[in-house]
Amino acid sequence: GQVFDLPPLGGRGTLYDKHGTGCVLSAAIAGWVARNPDVGWQKACIRAKEQVERYMASDEGLLGLVVSY
Repeated sequence: GQVFDLPPLGGRGTLYDKHGTGCVLSAAIAGWVARNPDVGWQKACIRAKEQVERYMASDEGLLGLVVSY
């Protein structure tokens, strides 16, 4: 496999502690690959990471709010 860095996006404000961020990340990666099979794993990981960062910045609650595009 290929190794690549996914640096923080920055400019997102405060990232709050959340329950289930690993599950959200893996589900988002799987979702991106399922919906866009030609996008490739690296792009799917980048998009999933963006979604997790939105989730972590959503509110102070442990469960947060996921907004997908």
